[in-house]
Amino acid sequence: MERLKEMLQEVLQDALKPIKEDISSMKEDIKSIKAEQQSMKEDIKWIKEEQKSMKEDIQSIKEEQQSMKEDITSIKEEQQSMKEDIRSIKEVQQQILQVVLETNEIVKRIEVVQEQQHRIIELLSYRSLDQEATLRRIK
Repeated sequence: MERLKEMLQEVLQDALKPIKEDISSMKEDIKSIKAEQQSMKEDIKWIKEEQKSMKEDIQSIKEEQQSMKEDITSIKEEQQSMKEDIRSIKEVQQQILQVVLETNEIVKRIEVVQEQQHRIIELLSYRSLDQEATLRRIK
């Protein structure tokens, strides 16, 4: 009976040997899978951190973009105001030009009148001198 028992154990051991090898192989595979899983978790954690950083960068870019839009709007408003100022300056400049032209015409007329008055004064001066000379001769 002892012999039978030993034989049975041998048969069982022989039968269990491939199963034990399979179990050992499966344990190694599981260990490898766990290591890969851990590596993947670390990769996913890194990806999430990078994603978070990218989201913050995108948010910062959006804020800067909004600030730039506001600046552009402000510049456009200032530009419009400057255009209106330039238009107003051109109108005033045109009015000043008109006044200068009118003043020039008035000055020309005054010069003509002054010239006429000068001739009249010369003529009167000659007459006065002539009359004085006549009066001296008469005396």
